[in-house]
Amino acid sequence: MTAAYWLGNGYQTYPPSVHPTGREHQAWRAYRSYRFDWQPTQVTYSMDLEDGQGFRTLWTLSGAAETVIPSHPAPCFMNLWHNANHWLNDRPARPPRRPVSFRVDRVSIP
Repeated sequence: MTAAYWLGNGYQTYPPSVHPTGREHQAWRAYRSYRFDWQPTQVTYSMDLEDGQGFRTLWTLSGAAETVIPSHPAPCFMNLWHNANHWLNDRPARPPRRPVSFRVDRVSIP
């Protein structure tokens, strides 16, 4: 699976290794911790390791700080997308095959 995202006016893709799959990322098994670490020149997104021994970096965004790295406080949004790829083509979206849920235990922003 290759995921895509938009950053500014540019369309980017993540290689398959960026979005973990398999047993190490079966988030439905238990609550998981995710974190964003902001620095003036980069943002790192990580997920806790299943054994509780630290975090695994999922991706790091870096570049020209004035164009890609947030420099001011901003809202935080969370959502759940089902595995539809309709936005990559002209076909209409189909609803998920079964009910889905998104549970958040807590959000902490220092």
